[in-house]
Amino acid sequence: MTTSDRQAAGAEEPGQPGSPPASRDAALAEFSQAFLRRLPDEYTAAISNDALWAEIESVFAFAESRLHEAIVVRAFDPTADQAGYEAAGTVVDINLDDGPFIVDSVSAAIAKFGRVVMEVHTVVGTTRSAAGELLDITPARGAQRKEAIQHYQLDRRLTEEEKAELEAQLRAVLADVLAAIRDFQPMQAIIERMKEVARKGAARYPERIVGDAEAFLDWLLDLNFIFLGYREYAIADHEGTLSFSVVPGTGLGVLADTTRSKYATPVPVSELPVDLRARYSEGFLVVVSKTNRVSTVHRQARMDYIGVRHIGPDGTVIGEARLLGLFTSRAYMSEAASVPILAGKLQRVLEEDDLIEGSHDHKAMVELFNSFPKDELWSMSVDDLRHSIHVLQKAARRENVRLMVHPDLLERSVSLLVVMPRDRFSADLRRRLQRLFLKRFKGSNIDYQLSLGEGGPARIHFTLWVTGGSVPDVPFEELQQEVIEISRTWEDRLAEVVRDRFGTAGNGLVDRWAPRIPDYYKTSSRLEIAAGDLAMLDRLMTGATSVTVGIQNDTHPSEPLTRLAVHSRGGKRELSAILPVLEAIGLRVVEEVPTRLLGPGDDILIHDFGVRGPGGGLLDLSACADRVAAAV
Repeated sequence: MTTSDRQAAGAEEPGQPGSPPASRDAALAEFSQAFLRRLPDEYTAAISNDALWAEIESVFAFAESRLHEAIVVRAFDPTADQAGYEAAGTVVDINLDDGPFIVDSVSAAIAKFGRVVMEVHTVVGTTRSAAGELLDITPARGAQRKEAIQHYQLDRRLTEEEKAELEAQLRAVLADVLAAIRDFQPMQAIIERMKEVARKGAARYPERIVGDAEAFLDWLLDLNFIFLGYREYAIADHEGTLSFSVVPGTGLGVLADTTRSKYATPVPVSELPVDLRARYSEGFLVVVSKTNRVSTVHRQARMDYIGVRHIGPDGTVIGEARLLGLFTSRAYMSEAASVPILAGKLQRVLEEDDLIEGSHDHKAMVELFNSFPKDELWSMSVDDLRHSIHVLQKAARRENVRLMVHPDLLERSVSLLVVMPRDRFSADLRRRLQRLFLKRFKGSNIDYQLSLGEGGPARIHFTLWVTGGSVPDVPFEELQQEVIEISRTWEDRLAEVVRDRFGTAGNGLVDRWAPRIPDYYKTSSRLEIAAGDLAMLDRLMTGATSVTVGIQNDTHPSEPLTRLAVHSRGGKRELSAILPVLEAIGLRVVEEVPTRLLGPGDDILIHDFGVRGPGGGLLDLSACADRVAAAV
């Protein structure tokens, strides 16, 4: 299109009143500057000027093609003939009106298809004609209309099916972003409607509960919540049957289209899932939980669900005001004791325990309360919370492992708290607990939060998401015993073997020697062999000799061997001095594993030899162990 053609078409949003539309070259030049400012230096250094110019012109032509579409997306493999440049991986271009959440949302969607090796996020001012044609590009600052033009290169070439799927996902993600942006102000204003619904809860809930609900809803507006969707539901008579349905016209944001709800047509309450019926017959005035739906806006996480029960004059539940979104980092960083509703729960616990503000016990309880993940606190009753805090207080005084389990009200997840002595915790133990919980509860995935604090036990909070729509009934005593067994340390298991083998004579062996045993020995040596080594080390340090010899049979099914261990003070022994002795008495040496003990003091080593007898089998220790040890 020529400049005169553009002038004839007319500008819908001129950059300056009365100014003529720019030429395409001028608009392209302005766009090029904006694009180059965002282009990584290492990329420009590795590409020829001709190819770089062709790439910029290709992105500009893509923006020109948008016209009146709200969102345009393309995923393609540029070639020199078609685009004037080439890329090792698939290229993704996106254009839409600028707004919040776009970059985060797009990046998360693209990451599912490959690693991004180059990306440019450009925001420019634009002037388009009544027909949607791009007439001019201006700096974004001060422009009436701003467009986001994004350009990505992946580390691989996608298949045609993958490219089509990526384009479809990006359009769906950006449609959700635009819906959230469009209804941002209405959703913030809807808080007043939710407060109105909460106030009607006075027919069923105490005044302090209603007050906490109102304060919490106001708290959401203080940069603590990203509003993504809103919708109302009603429980009412429909053709003679009590039914549950969405209220038409109440949808906003990602929940705007109420016709897509599974309750667009009334569903008899008797046909609702058991957990859903329970949600509307009992429980809190305000329900805070996680949905099964992962947010496509801002960050990929399960959306936070905030439901206010709509209570009728007779105290029955007649509906719900439902808000979806994401708690912000500000919300998660604030102390739980400062958050309305949570603060009310804490206050009731403190009152029931008759604790005086400022006292030691009061401070300790508040500190423990603040250490709980907020996602867990929302679903806990005051009684459950008080019990959990008391368990933690007792655990801090005892060296034991405790488990607490709290299913979510919506039967979508289960919270598990494992409390253990700090020195028992390790990343490997946490992973083994995760695998146990996933298996026992048939979970789809699991999150965790570790709380160590200053002193006291380690606390690991797990949130497990279940499949099948309800939390399986897992016997608590069985699960706790499994947790205790998994949490047993090498030292715990060794102490049990030492007690069984030596009785009271083994008292103190593990305490004296386990801290000096290196990790590689713990992972490679059987507990029965380690118990014998500890006894010989004790004999070494209490006797006059600088060498002790221990002989034990290791009946491991993979390779049964007799273990002949030389424990010595004063440094490493030369193998040339030991091996001839072993061979001279008819032993066949299969392997030698040296272990240097940790810590200060004597330089103590264990030369552990795996040997076989003259016939190739294990030695008869009852017949020859003492004589072999004396000879060595």
